[in-house]
Amino acid sequence: NLMAYLETADLSQPEQYESVTSQIDLDNYIDYMVIEIFYANTDWPGTNVKLWKPRGDSSQWRWWLYDTDHGFNLYSGEGDYNLDMIEHTTQTQESLLKYSNPLWSTLLFRKLLENPSFKQQFVTRMADMMNTVFVPERMIAVIDSLQARIAPEMAKHESRWGIGSAWQTGQARYEYEADDMRFWANNREQYMVQHMQTHWGIGPRETLTVSVSDPSAGTVMVNRAEPGSYPWSGKYFTDYPVSVTAIPKPGFTFVGWSGASTSADSIIQIATGDSVAAIFEGEAAQTDQLVINEIMYNPVDENDMGDWVELHNTTQSPIDLSGWTIKDEDDEHAFLLPDGTTISALGYLIIAQDVAAFESAYSGINTVPGDMGFGLAGGSDQVRVFNTEMELVDQVTYDDEYPWDSNADGLGFTLELKNPALDNSEASSWVASSQNGGTPGAANSMLVAAEQDERTVLPTHIVLNQNYPNPFNPSTNISYQLPEHGRVRLTVFDALGREIATLVNGLQNAGNHSVTFDASGLSSGIYFYRLETGNFSTIKKMMLIK
Repeated sequence: NLMAYLETADLSQPEQYESVTSQIDLDNYIDYMVIEIFYANTDWPGTNVKLWKPRGDSSQWRWWLYDTDHGFNLYSGEGDYNLDMIEHTTQTQESLLKYSNPLWSTLLFRKLLENPSFKQQFVTRMADMMNTVFVPERMIAVIDSLQARIAPEMAKHESRWGIGSAWQTGQARYEYEADDMRFWANNREQYMVQHMQTHWGIGPRETLTVSVSDPSAGTVMVNRAEPGSYPWSGKYFTDYPVSVTAIPKPGFTFVGWSGASTSADSIIQIATGDSVAAIFEGEAAQTDQLVINEIMYNPVDENDMGDWVELHNTTQSPIDLSGWTIKDEDDEHAFLLPDGTTISALGYLIIAQDVAAFESAYSGINTVPGDMGFGLAGGSDQVRVFNTEMELVDQVTYDDEYPWDSNADGLGFTLELKNPALDNSEASSWVASSQNGGTPGAANSMLVAAEQDERTVLPTHIVLNQNYPNPFNPSTNISYQLPEHGRVRLTVFDALGREIATLVNGLQNAGNHSVTFDASGLSSGIYFYRLETGNFSTIKKMMLIK
């Protein structure tokens, strides 16, 4: 029993620490604790904790995040931005304990902190998150987008229920609470840093900068954080080195670093305050090879044929895939293709999560014998193909949000490559299939010439694209696709839900459309635009900066 073992274990000892960490998914647990502690969820960990593990002796416990509504200062004064959650999760003095942090609920965290390695991993991961997902501007953008989605319903909600406090009601109270969350998001980080420094005696933070010689040739990871653009900077604690990993894209090779390190190793440890750049050489992978061509990552529930991936041989000769490996983003999810697996010249091959389920939905299609054994995520995930030398042959990192076509998420359509000659690492090269169930074992339904302007292809789904440029000043272009003739309304409104412009209001033909929004008379800030046609409605955010 893990909890019983913890009562007497000394996790400063490597053997005992290993005994505990071998039973839990440590990265998952650290992420979970970082999020709950940063959010200042005061209704936890004495309540609202769930964990699970797959069946099997070697499986590890994993935690999932839910019911965090007491975070972000739900009740004024209880979860303030300056709340010391390190104290909350490490408190052992009986008189200071609450229902939300009894000793049993904090035992694992307290015992793991006995080990310096765990403390370093926790502090470093907190820094990763504060440099990415917990950046105030990002959190506020999420709050703005959610408020804008809800704002049009507030008047109807208040009219029906009449809900409000004695001192402030309805829309005014709603705006006050949203502003309180923004204030919290702007101020939480400085206190989170202060609390870790006070409790654990760690030093100040300094800014680290990373870059790449060519963003199209490769990327870098900083610890476990993935920069979205380059050069990228983040603040890290001076007590701990930062791990930076160079990741070349197919066709390119990492050759070394410049700046604070000139090492040829792809993974280096650097000090905070340093700047490094990864140098890549090579050319983009040629198209005359095996490509990931179609992905079913979230089938319709009532017709679940399981997840599957289609490979396409673009060469004039068969390819022997015996001993090749298919993985998602989790390295432990690996399917070894059996001996005798080949894909014919210009042919297609299906790797299915569940072959029996797949064959019950499709017939006469070439599948690899044996179940893949793992499914693909319904949100962001990765499909990777390795040869017998475990060299990466192809990879696709997809998502169910823009710029990826979300119609492939749970509606029965697949993600399909528009043309094998296109760069399948780019979202623009993919589209949801035009037919339900996709086209396993055959050419894709939306196949276009590699050089063809995609505007000549009639859309099969309603799509509202991200405005460009974004941020903008003073004008920006908003484009969208319509699969059929119909009445269309495209409107712009501010963060309070007030409509400020109607860009389109009338009948339009099927096809690709665009309109320019001129914000010359508006002040800087977050704005939203909504596309409505028939029973369909979708919304996106844009930022005006003057």
